[in-house]
Amino acid sequence: MSDKAIFFPPKGSSSDAPPQLAIRRKQLAHMLGISRSMTYLKENPDSRYFDDRFPESIRLGARMRCFLMSDVNKYLENLAEKDRTS
Repeated sequence: MSDKAIFFPPKGSSSDAPPQLAIRRKQLAHMLGISRSMTYLKENPDSRYFDDRFPESIRLGARMRCFLMSDVNKYLENLAEKDRTS
C-alpha cells in the first residue's frame, strides 16, 4: 500500500480545472489523530461513533477508497467551529 497522495481531475469539469487531491485512509487517520479502525467506525451508521459530518470515501478501484482533501478540510473546519462555540 502506498502512502502517496493521488491527484485526479474533478468530475465533470473542464481540462483547465486544477486536479483534486485524494488521500488514503491511513493518511486521514494520521491527520485526525485517530486509528484506522476508528475511521471505519465514524463512517458506519450502525456504530455508536458514527459521525454524519465525517468525509465520505470515494471508490477509485475495486479495492481502493480515498478521501478528497477538500472534504477533509471541511470536516476539520466544522470540528474547529464546533469547538469554538462550545
